[in-house]
Amino acid sequence: MKAKLVLLVLACACAGWSPPGSTAALESERSAPPRESRIPIGGAELYSREVGQGTAIIVLHVGPAFDHSYLLPELDRLSDSFHLIYYDQRGRGRSADRVQPEDVTLASDIADLEKVRQYFTLDSVVLLGHSWGTVLALEYALRYPQRVSRMILMNPAPASTDDYKQLRKEWLEETS
Repeated sequence: MKAKLVLLVLACACAGWSPPGSTAALESERSAPPRESRIPIGGAELYSREVGQGTAIIVLHVGPAFDHSYLLPELDRLSDSFHLIYYDQRGRGRSADRVQPEDVTLASDIADLEKVRQYFTLDSVVLLGHSWGTVLALEYALRYPQRVSRMILMNPAPASTDDYKQLRKEWLEETS
């Protein structure tokens, strides 16, 4: 999976990208440490991490058993050219406190993504989705087309209703 992310980084950021360890990359890492915050969502909070400058990209990670951390440090290499906004989706990673499995639905994930957009005061966003994150990006774009300027879809997950129901059933069994 890391090799695919490196290829994505190279494809997306040829202009202005500095190889790891280069002077430009080291200067960028020293000058722009990641910023962390908590975004309120009802009785819980979403953990977010942002780094970089330029066009904002909201990064949507894979499904139930993951948080954003598997995307690091590869995607951070884009931070010289882009403002990357990662967040752990409701009930996952550092956004799991005070969240019950039944509180996590496609509708809540879409509403949370809208909260993230509002929190960062973005009129229009670029969405980068990986696997389940592609489903979330597509569903969000269908509901809010005026708020999405571009989408980057990596390893799209099956988007049928039956596949979603099966994924949800397995996730509920794992987390119960």
